[in-house]
Amino acid sequence: MTDSTNNSSALNPVEQFDMYVAHVGINASNADEAEKIANLFTALMGLPTIEQPPSFFAGTLVEVMKQNGRGTKGHIGFHVNNIPAAENYFAGRGFEIDESSRRLNPDGSTFLVYFKDEIAGFAIHLTMDKVAPLPSNSTDSFWRDDLSSARVFSLFCIVELSIFAVQTF
Repeated sequence: MTDSTNNSSALNPVEQFDMYVAHVGINASNADEAEKIANLFTALMGLPTIEQPPSFFAGTLVEVMKQNGRGTKGHIGFHVNNIPAAENYFAGRGFEIDESSRRLNPDGSTFLVYFKDEIAGFAIHLTMDKVAPLPSNSTDSFWRDDLSSARVFSLFCIVELSIFAVQTF
């Protein structure tokens, strides 16, 4: 990654790629610790805990890895609507892709890919998935609707809480 200036440009990835924080990932040392952390976020925000093979999700906002995942402190997943175009955009800014992290959809398109370098101890990945899967019987439209200002506020709080959780566990 190369240094860049903080100049604004017409090429804004938030607008160009519908980019937003999809979730924050926290690294736990084992499955029991991961479930405990996810359940704390579930209690805090009234979200369902969803177990998946590598992790537990608290709703769609927090992913707790069962064994230390990528990133010293965890990871941040950014949704984009076009991963190849976003990769080109970020490559032009000096951010390299970790090809070993690339995960594909059945049709061969990229579902998820990490950058090589961490930012402030967090691995960063791009994903086309808007949200983590919710239970099929979930009727909570807040987590299924498009990004809302309340969700943006929640995500900022989660980043702060994630840093706190990593420091205390």
